[in-house]
Amino acid sequence: MPQVDGGIVANNPSEVALKESAVLWPGRPIGCFVSLGTGKTTDTPKTASGPLYWMGAMLSLPCQVHGTHMATKAAIRSQPPHAAGLPLYSRLNPPTGDFALDEYQPQKLKAMQRITFQYLQRKAAKVNRTALMLLALSDRSVSAAVQSMGGIDAMRDDVVREMLIGCGGDPGHLD
Repeated sequence: MPQVDGGIVANNPSEVALKESAVLWPGRPIGCFVSLGTGKTTDTPKTASGPLYWMGAMLSLPCQVHGTHMATKAAIRSQPPHAAGLPLYSRLNPPTGDFALDEYQPQKLKAMQRITFQYLQRKAAKVNRTALMLLALSDRSVSAAVQSMGGIDAMRDDVVREMLIGCGGDPGHLD
């Protein structure tokens, strides 16, 4: 069987993972689906319109991560509820800028870390919800508490944060 680099056919393998999970565990509800990106670039769209531009645009379609993200998000939302509530889909993909995939220079790696840290601080509520859902899926008492409040989606951010602290988590600790 020929092997192909995932970056060529599945730059964001979320859809592949979702389909594979349905084959491996048929009928099992999804509680939480976490998609971790390697960072968004800040490429600016080109306004060219020649044949080479369109050929390049067509060839890059399999690598379009955002389309896969939206399709996976819709597929997860159409899943039946889990005991801990509706399935949670969480995509974390920091805007890392225009760094090479094989970057090795310490100052550039530090810049990537700083950008990612700032992103996680801005997305703290999303990270907290994801952590709480993962806890609820592995701990029946947390699951019951989440259910009694109407599920993760119905909970205010401060309540999610307090529940995480009550479970021994430290949602404000990102270093």
